[in-house]
Amino acid sequence: MLIGGIIALALAVGAYFLWRHQRGSLKEMTLAETLTAGDLTSLASAAAEAAGAGAFSHRCELVGVAQAGPQGPAKAPESGEECVWYRTQVTEHYWEWDRDSDGDRRRVERTRTIAEHESEEAFVLEDDTGRVTLDPRDADLDHPVKVLDRLDRDQPASRGGGILETLAQGVFDWGDRTIGLEREEWIVRPGQRLYVLGEAHDAAGALGMRKGEGGRYVISLRSEEDLKRSAGRWATASLVATVVLGVAGLALVVAGLVA
Repeated sequence: MLIGGIIALALAVGAYFLWRHQRGSLKEMTLAETLTAGDLTSLASAAAEAAGAGAFSHRCELVGVAQAGPQGPAKAPESGEECVWYRTQVTEHYWEWDRDSDGDRRRVERTRTIAEHESEEAFVLEDDTGRVTLDPRDADLDHPVKVLDRLDRDQPASRGGGILETLAQGVFDWGDRTIGLEREEWIVRPGQRLYVLGEAHDAAGALGMRKGEGGRYVISLRSEEDLKRSAGRWATASLVATVVLGVAGLALVVAGLVA
């Protein structure tokens, strides 16, 4: 009972921090001012006149559509899809021997990530009033489109191409325990509608968005309303879990100590 109580209390602490995070996200979205690219241009111009170029920074929300930056649209390396941003992950599925509660050996499936890559090239949010550059580094890129999810069960050398070709050249050792390699890829397509929460700035001589100090930086394919509903549900669920697990954990600890 004592061990069970300690585990419950540890889970209660985790649920508490999740509640704090979701509550903070909800509060930040509620307080942030929704602006347009044109609004930011006016604010940045006023700041430049008052304090010089590069002095402008302002936490806000933006809504618009994704467009490629000056370098043009990218190609997702595994799917070949045209995009402005992508993330690729390769996961090994393999067998491992384990023992059950009776001490009997059994073979169980495990996974481990062996390769992961995320594009870092800036792209653009465009609305009816202008364009703002988005730096995806340090951003929480929420709900990108999943365009690839395939488990290759044969050796990667027989397929070639993309990340699997690199792995086949020695980064990955295909052994008898390996079940297969799962390739997954997520993208943001040009023209997809975005919600962005972050710090607007003109540090590079043009309007951009970044994480900034002490705030979240979100680039989401969901609307602000959807994000608020999700944060509210998670906040409620984690608060209930904190209370239930905390009470149960304390009760089990006390019972274990007096037993």
